[in-house]
Amino acid sequence: RTDKLRQRQQQQANDDDKQQQHGPHGPHGGGGMIPPWIKDRGVFRGHDFTQRIRDRLPFGNKKRLDHLSAIQRENRGKGVSMRSPEEVLKALDLQRFGIKTPVTQGTSDTEKKADLEILEQAESKRHPYMTLLTNPGTMSDVSCVKNNYRMHEVSFRHLQADDVASTVEHGGVDADGRHSLFSYDNNVRMWYCYLVEIDGDALQSMEHGAFKVNLTLYDVDLEVAQDYVEIYINSQLVDVISGLGRNWYTPSEAETRPQFVYYLDDAYVQSNGYAMEVCMKIVTDASITRGGFRSTLSVTLDDPSVTKWSEWSECATLTVKDSRGNKNSRHWNGKCGVGVRSKAVLECQADAAAEAEADATNGGGVMGAPATQCVVGESITEYCVVAPCFDFPLEVDPAHPEKAFLFNGHGRIDPDFADPYLIQRSTQDSFNLSLIMDELESVRQQIVARYPDERALATAVINHYYMDQSRLRLGIRLARSLLLGDAFTVYTTGSSNTAGHENQFMSTWPMQFQSIMRPIWKRLGYKGAAFVVKNHA
Repeated sequence: RTDKLRQRQQQQANDDDKQQQHGPHGPHGGGGMIPPWIKDRGVFRGHDFTQRIRDRLPFGNKKRLDHLSAIQRENRGKGVSMRSPEEVLKALDLQRFGIKTPVTQGTSDTEKKADLEILEQAESKRHPYMTLLTNPGTMSDVSCVKNNYRMHEVSFRHLQADDVASTVEHGGVDADGRHSLFSYDNNVRMWYCYLVEIDGDALQSMEHGAFKVNLTLYDVDLEVAQDYVEIYINSQLVDVISGLGRNWYTPSEAETRPQFVYYLDDAYVQSNGYAMEVCMKIVTDASITRGGFRSTLSVTLDDPSVTKWSEWSECATLTVKDSRGNKNSRHWNGKCGVGVRSKAVLECQADAAAEAEADATNGGGVMGAPATQCVVGESITEYCVVAPCFDFPLEVDPAHPEKAFLFNGHGRIDPDFADPYLIQRSTQDSFNLSLIMDELESVRQQIVARYPDERALATAVINHYYMDQSRLRLGIRLARSLLLGDAFTVYTTGSSNTAGHENQFMSTWPMQFQSIMRPIWKRLGYKGAAFVVKNHA
């Protein structure tokens, strides 16, 4: 029995050698078009071959990945494992990749170089936050809101016969380009996205001005929890709308008419660039439909000559309170760390508003954008930093002088950006691999240096039989995030140590991990790269 096993192993080794040299069809078949990065590994089975192509794909476009996934499914199972690479390549629809002519054995190196330049040109135009490139679901191309009103409406409801007749055959978009109509059916999984881009010169011409982006949902009536709309801003989920609105059952106007308002001002541009992506992901289940919803997206000019805002309020943290459920007193007093501030509209200049409206009507104003409707009392609230905690002095709690110091996160790494939940993405058009490796090694040494012994970190990871594979997979995901421009997300859970009881949220070890890694991803990664930590403890 042992001899037979050895014979089979030797025969398999010989077959593998022949495959690496000639492919499954002998010395004259299946080798002419095989790239070196596949040929060197001796990968010739159809499914493995397409997996290699999929892994090698330089741009994370979901439409292209779906196409390759379909080809993988066709090459999986009995009867197809011996299909040659040429047969697999013939099934590739290169027009999906921006290539107009198929690549064959007769394609010259010059033509291949031109094809690569086409792909690189398409990638250079990609906005770093494009949800359409990274999320699943039925998707259409992003189209600009080109009407003079800078406004677009989406209706999601049951379609009647006259509704169908009044819409364009593909996509359900009205002829005037201002209204899109979609049918509220079962088993819907659809994205609708806007990419708002502003002219840097236009923004700089206004002192303290901004563009106001407002996505508002009306008449929300969806099956509770089973049918819903997810709202994404710059590829980040910010809210889920279902039932009658934001809180699903609450009938108040603020809940049934949820608004998502953002201002593209100098501060936004400095952190995110001259664009914002606004997406709705619409999902329904297999049964029960209701009234649907309407939404409008508007882009207006917040003219400083019309709208008079107050100054920002003083940045303030929560008032420290010890509840009966706490085992110990909190070891912070709110004098440093992340807080909130706000400002509000104090006055609306009627004469200036009328003049701005007339300019917009006549095609003037800033980029022809209409002025924002000024509303006294409208407010904006944002995160801010009261003071850095890293070197904040230790204090004795006057109410409990016999207890430990109020250390206020002393010695921690303060966040690079006040909002701990906002995904900070890179906007870099290139990357330096050597610099990335040097920086990561440097930060690794800095983390280790904070502990008396590196084993305090290393022994916390359980070693198992597949540890090498786990490390390889983790490394690939890290590299993909940095080099292809995607978010790397760390999810944590645990007990009071992870939750940081009696401590500040930003001082917990998961958020400290984010404070260390987030600026590196934003500074060194390819556009869209981000490092995110979510503390669920």
